[in-house]
Amino acid sequence: MSEQAKLAPAAIVVEHTPNPDALMLLLGRACLEPGLPAGVDLPDRERALRDSPLASALFGIDGVARVFLGADFISVTKVPDVNWRTLGPELLRVTAEQFNAGTPVLSPGFQPPAPAHDGELAYRVRSVLDSEVRPLVASHGGDVEFLGCRNGVVELALHGACAGCPAAALTLRNQIESRLRAAVPEIVEIVAR
Repeated sequence: MSEQAKLAPAAIVVEHTPNPDALMLLLGRACLEPGLPAGVDLPDRERALRDSPLASALFGIDGVARVFLGADFISVTKVPDVNWRTLGPELLRVTAEQFNAGTPVLSPGFQPPAPAHDGELAYRVRSVLDSEVRPLVASHGGDVEFLGCRNGVVELALHGACAGCPAAALTLRNQIESRLRAAVPEIVEIVAR
């Protein structure tokens, strides 16, 4: 484990997201080490047990439905019938405890998924996503993953607070799709998986 992974955050700040069932914990420090993907989506307890001791601890809290580890934040999605007033303080407590204890964010054997390689069009799409779209989506506690491109149809996946957000379709159409089509006119359609 690196020295960076052992440092406790200076202060954890809680921010609401457009998704009423997701909160963003701003850590005040890097969550993921350089060289790793900009985000790691942990959609269930089993994935967390395999890939992230930190997320596994968060899944130990009743009401946690999904965890997304961002570059310097954690998004937690709750089950709909749980109240943030009950869940929020417990999330803060467990997150601070885990960082203070030096719990690794990711398991030692964690392997990020290999990026899709679909040629020049995919390269251009990935460039726009990485430079313009992902920072915007991250500011709302989420991430967008490029899954591939075939015959001008771009497949994306929304993660973190964006997964299941009531505004996700609007974000996909009005922000992501319009920006990608302006930069890469060969795109015929954007599909979210």
